[in-house]
Amino acid sequence: MLGTSDKIITQKTVWKPYEFKSKPGHPKKPHPLVSPYNHRIDYQIWFAVQSTPSNQPWLIKMIWNLLHNDRSTLSLIANNPFPDQPPKFIKVDTYEYQLPPPNSEPDVYWKRKRIGNWLSPLALDNLKLLKYLRQSALVTDVKSSLPD
Repeated sequence: MLGTSDKIITQKTVWKPYEFKSKPGHPKKPHPLVSPYNHRIDYQIWFAVQSTPSNQPWLIKMIWNLLHNDRSTLSLIANNPFPDQPPKFIKVDTYEYQLPPPNSEPDVYWKRKRIGNWLSPLALDNLKLLKYLRQSALVTDVKSSLPD
């Protein structure tokens, strides 16, 4: 999951990652030992991206909350790259992770390859997002004047 404070998305947009407590992320971040349990949100995201966004309403709601810098949602993840004000956009990219070969560069715990975009950038004023949240009753304070 990546966010940006840029008001307009361009080729030069800087995306900052939301790091999770136990799922792979940055290649130089080691995987923590949490056996025999996994952090549930990290585990659920792994399954969610094997489906489609429309089949994962809880993740769309999580993104909505992150767009508001919701404290309870932020407590589920390892960092908040936007501590002063919420991001303008959030997107979800997918990566394939592998363990690096034994002779790889020091302090590299993962080898990753970007697979693609699972969820295009969303903003608070995205009409499709607002309509989806209203219709699914995930958020009660979505503007009632939205088109059906």
